[in-house]
Amino acid sequence: MTIPASRRLDFTEVPVIDIESLREGIHSTSTVETIRSACRDVGFLYIKNHGVSYEVVDTLHQQAKLFFSQPMEEKKQILICRSSDLS
Repeated sequence: MTIPASRRLDFTEVPVIDIESLREGIHSTSTVETIRSACRDVGFLYIKNHGVSYEVVDTLHQQAKLFFSQPMEEKKQILICRSSDLS
């Protein structure tokens, strides 16, 4: 199996998907299909109306900057586990 060469996407090519209906408990086949297609065809997507507060998002950005600014050897010390490892 040959993996196709990747290319850099233009910002306008990344799908922006509104999931407010899913948050409200409304099963939207089209929204789910749009997410599936974005994952399969693009490999990346932006989610809007996710309900995560700006404070949480800001804290995540701050912590990511702290983590990625560390030397590689320190980052390698972090244990990454799968959810199946937690049960």
